[in-house]
Amino acid sequence: MHRAVATRSPMPVLSGILIEAQENALRLTGTDLELSITYSVPAEVIAPGTIVLPARYLSDIVRRLPAGRVGVMADLSSSNVTLRYGRAEAHLIGFNADEFPRLPEVTPKIELTLDGELLREVIKQVVYAVGQDELRPIFTGVLLEVADEELRAVATDTHRLALRRSELAGYEGQLTNIVVPGKALSELSRILAGGEEEVRVAVAENYIALDSGAIRMTSRLIDGQYPDYRQVIPGSYRTRISGMDTDELLRTVERVAIMSREDGPVILLENSDGTLVISAQCQAGSIREELPATIEGEDFKVAINATYIAEALKASASQEITLELNGNYGPAIIRSKDNLDYLALILPIRLA
Repeated sequence: MHRAVATRSPMPVLSGILIEAQENALRLTGTDLELSITYSVPAEVIAPGTIVLPARYLSDIVRRLPAGRVGVMADLSSSNVTLRYGRAEAHLIGFNADEFPRLPEVTPKIELTLDGELLREVIKQVVYAVGQDELRPIFTGVLLEVADEELRAVATDTHRLALRRSELAGYEGQLTNIVVPGKALSELSRILAGGEEEVRVAVAENYIALDSGAIRMTSRLIDGQYPDYRQVIPGSYRTRISGMDTDELLRTVERVAIMSREDGPVILLENSDGTLVISAQCQAGSIREELPATIEGEDFKVAINATYIAEALKASASQEITLELNGNYGPAIIRSKDNLDYLALILPIRLA
């Protein structure tokens, strides 16, 4: 939960983790006011209380603790805490818990339960394509839609796009234009790596809450109208390249990208006598590799960002992919042979 802690904030208390001792558990919460993560752990609580401890030092100490029980003693009047483990102890100076902001109350308009492993896979297959430009916040998030018993997740930075569909059999609710920050979903993906079976999702007016086991994540939604992604996905193609092993293509792209231009990882895709040729050149030299493939349709010579295609191939989670081209400058579509519900779109580069 320390990943949700604010690194820069005019409120010093946001650099800390709220610790609440109540009943038979410790609840630990970190927040930057946009994203909040709460984690509950079993504990023998002798006296209830609440305090905020500096996240940086607490996390580093806890990460290096030896196996065994840890005692936490707090003087709430001075906000001083002693951690006792084995024959050692550490002292931390914290903050008054009254200074810690209250987490938002999420009154759900829509609730649903998703398989944890499925949700983690969906996130990994799209979140890589979110934008990083904070001046265009709508593109820093992932669009989540639920319609026709299907969950759709979409991310784009306007140069590329990733889409994943998943069946929600029996769920009849509707969810449109919900944009969740990519940061929040990346953190959720890390959390779900623990193998949680279910994730309960609650969507409110401005927030989304996700509960899984002992963890609760709350994130503010990104305000704004997400562009209609359907308009940019071609309904046909001019060239289709199939029969390519994903790992072999990925290794080829990564090797060729070593010799790409200094101002960007640009590689060239073209066909030569029915063979896919991938090449690049820079002032230091050039490289050219051939891959066996089945090529149907028009000849092509497409310049493309090697990083974009490599990340899309990694996200495909498929042993074999198909590449559809729409001329030398039209959208290139990567489809997974094993999972027809995934696609990645990349816009080619116009070379000077």
